[in-house]
Amino acid sequence: MLEVTLIKSIFCFIFQMYFHTFEKLKIELAKVRDEFKLSDSDCGSGRAQVAQLTTKIKHLSSVLHKRVTVEPR
Repeated sequence: MLEVTLIKSIFCFIFQMYFHTFEKLKIELAKVRDEFKLSDSDCGSGRAQVAQLTTKIKHLSSVLHKRVTVEPR
């Protein structure tokens, strides 16, 4: 089991630079979900949802172009 986890983490680390940003976000959300879940079957507690939304907001702010501004009409 440890070998499979090690191989999977090495694979993700090496080939992550070639992933599309959506795949990177999915990997990051899985890590956050595993870190903040309260039990093994937890996937929707408030703590996990807030952590996932925070990750999505950080991802969007890093992807959006810095010079693009929203001007009022």
